[in-house]
Amino acid sequence: MGQTKNIDPKNVINGTFGYLYIDGEEIAELTTVKAQDDIGYEDIDQPGHLRSGKKMISVSGTGEFGINKITNAYNEKWAAKIDAGEQPEVTITTVEADPNALESATWQFYNCTIENIPYINAAAKTITQDTYTFAFLDRKKLDAIS
Repeated sequence: MGQTKNIDPKNVINGTFGYLYIDGEEIAELTTVKAQDDIGYEDIDQPGHLRSGKKMISVSGTGEFGINKITNAYNEKWAAKIDAGEQPEVTITTVEADPNALESATWQFYNCTIENIPYINAAAKTITQDTYTFAFLDRKKLDAIS
């Protein structure tokens, strides 16, 4: 029998307390965040075996975050870079923290390319929530906060 009977339900991480920092400036509280490494493999035939083996050939980092919109400042900053022929590239720091959880996670994603900029996203009687996708070249788990 496993150890799951010993898990206190209040310690399960609730992602409600996530924050977004872009280039060191706190931008928003996150409504959603996902970041992952996508790993590419190639099948390698193995003599004497019917099954092929797998050889890792690539890794790419991708992510998505959602926020309750409070400003257009960062969209305008990125748009100005595009208009100047520059690629919007940022460092994104995300924090997943819950006061009841046993730990928290702070991750920093480097050399991020912003894949979309939602300029207008509005509906009557609704809170505006924007979603951004990004790609990153590197990532690092920073010290957990308490």
